[in-house]
Amino acid sequence: MSTVTAAAPAPERPLPTPTRESQPFWEGMREGRFMLQHCAACGKVRHYPRPVCPHCFSMESSLPRCAASPRPTSRSANACAWASNR
Repeated sequence: MSTVTAAAPAPERPLPTPTRESQPFWEGMREGRFMLQHCAACGKVRHYPRPVCPHCFSMESSLPRCAASPRPTSRSANACAWASNR
């Protein structure tokens, strides 16, 4: 007699815990808007959202909606020896 067992359900992915800086980013994503934090002083993009610009150390920022398409325009592949044959 054979027994059929159901496959275990896939584990749920943990959701990120929004911070004060990342909350507008996650709200925008929920509404289908892709927004990246920009430094108000030097204009560089800060991603991941954080309180201080890593380039000029300004604490001023804005979160404009990106005009570009949300589709990826590039990709990367990592080549790493995860296991060694030693």
